[in-house]
Amino acid sequence: MGNSRSPGVLETVPPDGSVVDGTLARQPGSVPGVVGVKGGGSKSYPQYSRKSQVILAMRAALPGETIPERTPGQALMLRYFRTASAEPTQSRRMFFDYTLAFYVHINEGRDPAATTPPADVSYPGGNCDRWSDITSRRSLGGRRVIDCEGFAYLGQVLLSAGGWTFDGYKFAYQADDVNNIHIAAQLHATTYSGVATICVGGERTNTGTMTDEARRVFQGVRFIVDGTIYQTQAEVWTAVRAI
Repeated sequence: MGNSRSPGVLETVPPDGSVVDGTLARQPGSVPGVVGVKGGGSKSYPQYSRKSQVILAMRAALPGETIPERTPGQALMLRYFRTASAEPTQSRRMFFDYTLAFYVHINEGRDPAATTPPADVSYPGGNCDRWSDITSRRSLGGRRVIDCEGFAYLGQVLLSAGGWTFDGYKFAYQADDVNNIHIAAQLHATTYSGVATICVGGERTNTGTMTDEARRVFQGVRFIVDGTIYQTQAEVWTAVRAI
């Protein structure tokens, strides 16, 4: 939850990629995770913010659609991700671009001088199981502040539309601290290199099962992964409260 660790986030990036089939493709030799937009030929556009890059990609993928400059709604995002339903590797990249542009993990959205961890994210209904729970969160630098639960929900909704099969929500917790819980959506898809399994519990999707995800999050601290794959948020929270 709010105490789960998350990779660092870059606020702005230089143009370094191109619009290909409606998504942002990285150029050979570019810095991993850094994306941008390039025009026709060798001419480059001026530097864009991450949000502008995503909006440009959406306009290319959904010609004729009105793409707002503000945060696009759920129905529009689903249509966008369905354009890559036959190419899950592409939709995974689209998800990375989208989440880094519009959301920030609570552990990144805090005062660097603070001496205590940030408070947990509170969603209106208690559970993050509706799009409105995500979009009602406070903003920091134009991005919504959410936690692992919020990212897991986004992964389930959007990547399922983008060719991934949702295996369920899973969670892990520290063996000596059951309040330090990390929730992720686990999904799989058939890609060019075979069947891939990923977990989504932060800005980035991570290759591997929930055990791999927990190992990354807890970084050497002994943890326990619940063996049951929960299909709904309500079931997740029933289990969490019972710990």
